[in-house]
Amino acid sequence: MSMRNPTKKQEEAQAKLWDEIMAERNNTKMKNKTTKLPFEVTIMDTEPQRVENRFGGDSIMLDPEAVAVYDVIMGAEMMGLYGEMQKGLDWFRENHPKAYMILLD
Repeated sequence: MSMRNPTKKQEEAQAKLWDEIMAERNNTKMKNKTTKLPFEVTIMDTEPQRVENRFGGDSIMLDPEAVAVYDVIMGAEMMGLYGEMQKGLDWFRENHPKAYMILLD
């Protein structure tokens, strides 16, 4: 299923998934729980961003924190910093399993 030219049904599914992610995130914040990031990151975005799988073209919306971790994973891979890359992958697997499957698996 390519998201390069998403159908209305794909867009609706993506919007529903995003609503679920945000509801889960808000519910977690309401319980005074915070997700510890796997490493220090600079969060550049203030709004969710669509991130595309670099190989297959599928995409998913990510919150700013997840975008920052994703960017570090990609940079760590390019620089051969596999320990840092693995920390990020583990964090994604635990905190954003659907995004992990779309972007990183």
